[in-house]
Amino acid sequence: MKLVKLALTPPLVAISVALCAALSSFATTYDVTSMDELSDAITKAGDGDEIVVTKGFSLTATTYRLEKEVTLRGATSDPSDSVLNAGWNNLRIELANAKAVVKDLTIDGGNIGSGDAGTVLIDEAGGLLSNCVIKNNHGIKGPTALMLKGGRATGCVIEGMTARDGCGYVKVTNGAMFDHSIVRNCKFNSGGTTTMYGGIQLVKGTVSDCLISNNKIYTQYGATAL
Repeated sequence: MKLVKLALTPPLVAISVALCAALSSFATTYDVTSMDELSDAITKAGDGDEIVVTKGFSLTATTYRLEKEVTLRGATSDPSDSVLNAGWNNLRIELANAKAVVKDLTIDGGNIGSGDAGTVLIDEAGGLLSNCVIKNNHGIKGPTALMLKGGRATGCVIEGMTARDGCGYVKVTNGAMFDHSIVRNCKFNSGGTTTMYGGIQLVKGTVSDCLISNNKIYTQYGATAL
């Protein structure tokens, strides 16, 4: 076998390096159709990758945490096309990276126990929740839908939630942002024993251009607590 050595001139070297960089930067898309596939994709995905819920599926009690620059999204821009059905299980999606994104999904059902986190938690590292619907969840002593300790939630619909004891449906703190969203048709069950907040509890952050409609609370704070 004859060995051929190829000497690259500087322009060819530059092209070769650029080509290798481009090839190595290709993102991977993971299409998922079950909770096992979703868990596996989150484990494998790297910065810049996408995880696409190509059709809805049911989930048992679990927490999905996005710590990389990963996008978890629905198959289309219509959240009703990609529904994660939690039933009566404790489902939580956590964003823990400023470039982590969750969008175009519906999260239906779930039962959040005591604790300072909702169905979706964006922690101090940040992240973005966009164009999602969170509905029909129940929680105790914590926001049932969103806990925003950082980052931004925009263009979302929160509806049909029930809560007891503590913060209601959305809590905004630590400079987070909640905007262009709707909180509607949610209620507190009677019998709570601690301070109760209504639709949104704003501790430190920004709430803007939101519709808060037809929510019910039996005692104490109403639509928004500042």
